[in-house]
Amino acid sequence: MSISHTNVKFIPQKNINLEVKFIPSDNLDSFSRFLFTDEKLDWHMEGQISVKYMDLTPTEVELSKHIEFDGMKILAVNSIDVPSEYSEVGISVKMDIKNTSQIKVELDNMPFDLKYMNQIIGKISSTNFSNDNNTLSFSGYLLPGDTIEKLDVMSKAFSKIISGEELHLIFDARASLVSWLNKISLTVVITKETKINFNYKIIECAWDFTFDPKDQYSPRITLQTVIKYSNLFPLGIYKASCKIGLIYKESQFAILNIPYITITDSLGIIESSITAKLNIFSEDSKDLFSEILRKIFMTEEVIFTVKGELNVIAKTPVGEIEMKQIQFNFDKNIKCQIQPGIIINSMEIINATKDAIEIRALATITNPSNIGIYLGSNVEFDLISDQNIKIASMIIENFKLKRENDDIIVKLKYLTDKDSGFKVIENYLNRRSSLLSIKATNNTTSIYPLRGAFEAIELEALLPGINAQFINEIEVSLRTKDSFMLHNPLKTKLHIFGFTSKVVNMENKQIAVGITEQKNDGIVVEPGQTKSIRIETSHVDVGNAIRNIKDCVSANGVRENVECVLMFGIGEDIKNLFRIDLNYTQQNIKVIWDLGLFKF
Repeated sequence: MSISHTNVKFIPQKNINLEVKFIPSDNLDSFSRFLFTDEKLDWHMEGQISVKYMDLTPTEVELSKHIEFDGMKILAVNSIDVPSEYSEVGISVKMDIKNTSQIKVELDNMPFDLKYMNQIIGKISSTNFSNDNNTLSFSGYLLPGDTIEKLDVMSKAFSKIISGEELHLIFDARASLVSWLNKISLTVVITKETKINFNYKIIECAWDFTFDPKDQYSPRITLQTVIKYSNLFPLGIYKASCKIGLIYKESQFAILNIPYITITDSLGIIESSITAKLNIFSEDSKDLFSEILRKIFMTEEVIFTVKGELNVIAKTPVGEIEMKQIQFNFDKNIKCQIQPGIIINSMEIINATKDAIEIRALATITNPSNIGIYLGSNVEFDLISDQNIKIASMIIENFKLKRENDDIIVKLKYLTDKDSGFKVIENYLNRRSSLLSIKATNNTTSIYPLRGAFEAIELEALLPGINAQFINEIEVSLRTKDSFMLHNPLKTKLHIFGFTSKVVNMENKQIAVGITEQKNDGIVVEPGQTKSIRIETSHVDVGNAIRNIKDCVSANGVRENVECVLMFGIGEDIKNLFRIDLNYTQQNIKVIWDLGLFKF
């Protein structure tokens, strides 16, 4: 090797460009291979240089210098690009590889065998092998695995890439016109920093907890996920298994062991539904699990870590491969913006005693979160009046909190000895609503991990009035007793003990007043039936009646309002009835006027 140094000038802190010319030699091949196979190249330069300072006579200086260069033995992959479509020969791949060596290399087409664990898994080449801008560009394809050994090697390579582990590949140069190039072997490393055009996101994730009253701290968890990935050929994953550890407050409190299940992978979307039993480690872990559930119900933010290993089996263009022990570790953030709620749609009395009234209600439970709770047991809440007094119990059998609105049946048991509870019943029978609070107690559920969560619930419920009327028709007579067609809209017997009424017109002017004699045994009206009740007319305002009839006949019928007191009992056993004197009003009732010769 020789160095030309014509008119070289040394300037402090300035680089000097030297032109190096290689002298043909048998050692050139060895030297060239060192560039590709050694991590460091140590050159020794000897010669004479002429040094001149200002106008002084040039001085000859002997030069002896060691210079160290970075070799190209280990190259890091900057980026990998995998086209979204299949290739007939396997999986197409492009790589940009970083070269930190200070030596610029320019060669013609360089073909390589892509090897991993001594198996050729692909063919790759650079049509213009150059490290301009410290980047070497390659393109090629992964070969179909034609042996069990190759498929196993590919499986391990895929696992490392997806897990973000370092993967050391070997590029072995193939036949070249330049003899020394045939022996080049490059080590190429795919690292965590390598950019791979594999973008994915979880576009849906739902958790269902199914509790067993006999094994309360080991619920079955169903995890439903939809993962969307882009810019990559379909992975073709059709089976997966995993082991998941759940970590909260830096403590792993539970694990999920999920055997192989069938999943769907098509057009860049992977869908799965995984069900497994949650295994809680210790008593302290039970407390952590209960705390997470309580915070979710209290709409507090909960952050826990999901860590584990994933195994998948995929049908790829290079064959069916099994990727094992794919590591994952991410934080799961759960924050429900709104607590679950309940809407009472309708209610009906199904039974009553002197101590309590049982009501069957159709309700809708609303759940804005993506977490479902299935208990397999009943829950019981307190209904609280505006005076903060418990007036009833609300029982939901076989409780389910689904991840969407769910229509359910609710049982309400009113305590009839409470004035505020009596008022709610009176509102209900008069078709008026009542606003109550729903609160949980320590005994709301028998599932201990959920007790704290349920105690955090405090809701409001608007209880609707009955969607029916007690009076179907009235006949007012100037000669005989008035007749009221009384309907029983309840699901239990109605016992009429007394009845007073006042008929008023639409302008609230009194027309007639009537009263029945009180009966100790009552008049029984069966559920859903109608019975005529005759009462004595104590006073009729004939003038108002005639004027009202005249006004109403032209409107195709006479309609009046009724204000009355219904004295009745509810229930099956006459000795154990819920008794109430109900101040009842009803508008726009059909009225038949018996004026002797005429009826209107």
